[in-house]
Amino acid sequence: MAIIRPPISGDSPQDSWMNQVTEAINKGLLGPSINPAASAVVSVDAVSAATLFLYTRTTGATPTAMDVDVTFNYATNVFTPAAPFGTSNWERSPPGVINGDYLWVTTTNISSNTGSEIIASSSWSTPSILSVNGQSFFVCEAYIRKASQPSTPTGGSYNFTTTTLTPPTGNPPSDTWYNFLPSGSDPVYISTATASIAGSQGVDSTLTWSSPIKMVEDGATGSNGIDGAELESGLIYYTIPQASSPATPSATDFNFTTGTFVGLTSNWQTTPVTVNVTSTTSLFWSSRYRITKVAGAATATVIFSPPIASVNFGTNIQSDNYIAGNSGWQIARSSGSAEFNNVNVRGGVIADSMVAAAISANSISAEQLQISKDGSAIYTTLPTSSTAGTPTSNATGMYFNSIHNRIEVWDSGTLRVAVGGLNFLP
Repeated sequence: MAIIRPPISGDSPQDSWMNQVTEAINKGLLGPSINPAASAVVSVDAVSAATLFLYTRTTGATPTAMDVDVTFNYATNVFTPAAPFGTSNWERSPPGVINGDYLWVTTTNISSNTGSEIIASSSWSTPSILSVNGQSFFVCEAYIRKASQPSTPTGGSYNFTTTTLTPPTGNPPSDTWYNFLPSGSDPVYISTATASIAGSQGVDSTLTWSSPIKMVEDGATGSNGIDGAELESGLIYYTIPQASSPATPSATDFNFTTGTFVGLTSNWQTTPVTVNVTSTTSLFWSSRYRITKVAGAATATVIFSPPIASVNFGTNIQSDNYIAGNSGWQIARSSGSAEFNNVNVRGGVIADSMVAAAISANSISAEQLQISKDGSAIYTTLPTSSTAGTPTSNATGMYFNSIHNRIEVWDSGTLRVAVGGLNFLP
């Protein structure tokens, strides 16, 4: 602060007193504080003196100097009118940072032998910086999806007060930049800019954006996996047919390049076995495996299921007790011919020809049951060489009697016509 020099009035006692006061101020005995109290006023022999301070804040530009006259009361330490003063709203105490990050001060030295004094606006010093809040910085990021390299964007702004980024404009304008990662399938490009202001409040609209670089893009579809793991699954087969299950197989590793197991249990293989029926009680066995190898791991993890049984057959499919012409059943794979012991057919049967040695239906033999055209039985007892047949009461239709070599025509249980052998007529 500059040395204060009192004015010379020509009155020796008054000039002597002013010199004492000024010397005290210059030595710091009456040094001002940020918020000067009434003690800043010095009174000697009815003459008062004071050093006064006013403060204001701005966001950057220099404030307007004090541009109004005010009255100061030495006794009460009060200004009239009350603060704030002038165009720049000067205050007696530093205002809050909400008004700006630059704190300015202006001062004046006054003295008078009266109780109050009018202070002209020109009496105040040129405003000077008392303090500045620190700089604020923020790295802005803008994104765009585009098939090819975009041009560097321009413009945009960052608001430190609301922490909001206004994205830049593309070149051409049809290139739309975002302050978030946009959806789509094209590669994502990123451009950055550093916003800065003095203090913590305000907007930086002078952003300079970097040349866009490719951030991410869709890659080729990979194999199923977890954290880069290789996976494999399938079946292996036991080479020996047997009635009981073999033990669950194991392996120490798997070569994904060649598709082969390392240390696989003996008698197991990855190719299906050739079926050769030598025993009707033996079964073929398989096991399902799952292999996982995490990226960077030395060996794979191989897990096998307990063996699964398969029915044993080769050229023909047949029952365990099959003996041709005697027992069991068989279906020949090469010809499709079949042999069964007993057959229960619940649906219809279509055949080019049929040969039956003994067919029964409701305990009546085929020779005993002859069917008319409407499906009703003609005989309940078959005519024989010694016994006449007994027709049902509603027997109607034509009957080819192969026993007696004749043709019979019946009408409601009455034989109307007999052609051929006439022995043992009913």
